[in-house]
Amino acid sequence: MVVAAGLCVAVLVGVLLGAGVLVQRLGGQPSKGTGSTSAGGQNGLAAPKPVTDSPSLPAEVIDPVVRRNSIERLLRDRADALLLGDATTWSREQVPLAAVPLFSRISVLAPVSYQYSVTSVTSDSDPTQATVSALVRYRLPMDAAVATFREDLALQHSDTGWRIAAEHSVGRKPVWELGDISVLIGQRTTVIGIDQTHEVLQRYLGVGDAVIPAVTKDWGTDWTQRLVIIVPKTGIQIEKGLGRSRASLEDIAAVTSMETASGDPGSPRIWLNTPTMQGLSSLGREIVLRHEVVHVATGSGSTDATPLWLEEGLAEYIGYQDSGVSRAVAAADVVDALRDGENFDHLPGADDFSGPDLNIAYESALIACDELADDGGIAELVRTYRLTSEGTGSSDENLAAAIHEVYGISVEDFVRHWNARLHQVAGLPFAQEAALDNSAAAPERTQVPSGPSTAGSTPASSPSP
Repeated sequence: MVVAAGLCVAVLVGVLLGAGVLVQRLGGQPSKGTGSTSAGGQNGLAAPKPVTDSPSLPAEVIDPVVRRNSIERLLRDRADALLLGDATTWSREQVPLAAVPLFSRISVLAPVSYQYSVTSVTSDSDPTQATVSALVRYRLPMDAAVATFREDLALQHSDTGWRIAAEHSVGRKPVWELGDISVLIGQRTTVIGIDQTHEVLQRYLGVGDAVIPAVTKDWGTDWTQRLVIIVPKTGIQIEKGLGRSRASLEDIAAVTSMETASGDPGSPRIWLNTPTMQGLSSLGREIVLRHEVVHVATGSGSTDATPLWLEEGLAEYIGYQDSGVSRAVAAADVVDALRDGENFDHLPGADDFSGPDLNIAYESALIACDELADDGGIAELVRTYRLTSEGTGSSDENLAAAIHEVYGISVEDFVRHWNARLHQVAGLPFAQEAALDNSAAAPERTQVPSGPSTAGSTPASSPSP
C-alpha cells in the first residue's frame, strides 16, 4: 500500500486557481467516517432559516463575485474535511437531510487529493438558492493519474451561510454512489469492492498482483506497474459506473476504462463484469485480467494512433501467454466461421468488436498478432505495436509504416499471411498458400533487425477448462 505517511502530522495545502479549489493531503491518512447527516444533523444543527424576506441580503448572496468566492471556500473546506476524515465538518457544511454522498463511502478509499473546480454558479428568482456545476478531480493512493467526474450541487443560503442541499454526479457514477465500499490493498494492486465480500476481493487481489510481473516481462517496465480493479456486485453497478448500456456489456467479462470527464488523460480502472467473471474458471479469470493489464500498461484508449485490432490482439496474445490453451481452443469461433465458409479478406475494424460477432473479432486479432510474432516472438510484436502507437498519421497509416519497417512488406501482404495462418489454425487448406512464398505479389517477410525499443475490454469467451 502506498500511503503518504510520515510525521503523524497532516499537512494541507489549499490552492485557489481561478475556479478551482485544490486540497491535497501530504501526510497522514483519513480515518473511516460516518454516513451523511440525518434529521437534525450529526451535531444537532437546526435547519437553517432562509433569508429571502430579509430587507438586506449579504454580499455573498447578491454580489456574483463574492458569492462565487464564498461557494468555492465552502467546497475547499469540504475537501479539507474529506481528506482529514472529519465527518463533523463535512456534515456541518450541508443542510439536514441533504441528498449527498455518504462520507464513509468516500473516506474509506483514502484519497490523497480531492478538488472541486467550479464551472458555473446560477440562481433563479430566489438568490438564496444556487445551482453549482463542478468538475471533481481526485486521486487514490494507487492511482497513476488524477481521476475526474462532473457534479451538480444545490446550495441554500441561510443565517449560517451557504450550505449544500444536494450533491450528485452527472453521467458516469463514482464508485461511492453505487453501493457500500470496501478496499483491499496488495503489493501493487488495489481492489475496490461495491457491495462485495472479502473472499471475492481477495481472489482478485491475488490474481492482480500475480499478472503484473507477467505483463511487464512481455511489454517492458515503462509503466506504473500498479492496478486499480473495481469489483461490483451487479451488472447494473458496472453499467452506471461506466455509463454504458446493458447491451453494450453483454458477453464482456471486463473493461479497462480511463476515469475522466475532461481533457485530462484520466486514471485507468479495470472494471470487472462480476456476474460474467463468476462463470469462468480460475484460469479464465487470470487470462481476462492479464488481457486488461496489457491495456493499462500500453495506455490503449488514450490515443487513436493504433488500430483497435492491434490493441486487442496484443492483449489477447499476452493474455494467453504460457496458459497452456491451444490456439484452436482460443480461436474456436474463428475456426467455426472458416469451416462454415466465411472469408477473412480484411483485418477486423472497430465496429467488429461489438455486437454478436465480437468473439470472432478478438480471436482473429489474436491470430494476426501470432503472425506478427512469427519470426521474432513477443519482442517483434511489441516493437510493431510501439512503432504504430508512436506514429503521427492515422491508425492505418501508422500500422502500414510499422509493418513495412519491421517486416519489409505491405499491409496487403500481411493480410494474406494472416488469412493463411487462420486457415492453418482451422486445419483447412488455403488456396494462395504457395503464392505467399513464391510470387512477387506476396513476398517473403523481410527480417529487419530490432532496435531499442489507451481502453479495452475482454470478451467472456476465455476457456474454462
